[in-house]
Amino acid sequence: MTAPIPHIIRFRELVNQPAKGDKPATRGILAIGHAALYRGMAAGIYPKPVRMGGLKVWLGADIEALLQKLQAESDAINGHPGGAP
Repeated sequence: MTAPIPHIIRFRELVNQPAKGDKPATRGILAIGHAALYRGMAAGIYPKPVRMGGLKVWLGADIEALLQKLQAESDAINGHPGGAP
C-alpha cells in the first residue's frame, strides 16, 4: 500500500532530491530527477504546476491521475490487466 497523495505537492516532494551538505537524498513521489520532470512537462507527459502565492505547486489530483495512467500503461505492457499479478 502506498502513502496517500497530498492535495498540494511542492517540487521537492515530487522529484528525487540528491544529498546536499548534511541533508540526505530523498525520493520523490515520481522518483525522477528535476530534468526528467521538465522534459516530461515539455513533452506533455507530466502535468504542469500551478502558481499558488508565488510558489509552483502540483495538484494532488493531477499527480494521482498521472500515476494511475502510468500504472495502467505498465500493466498493459507487462500483461497484467487490471493490476492483477
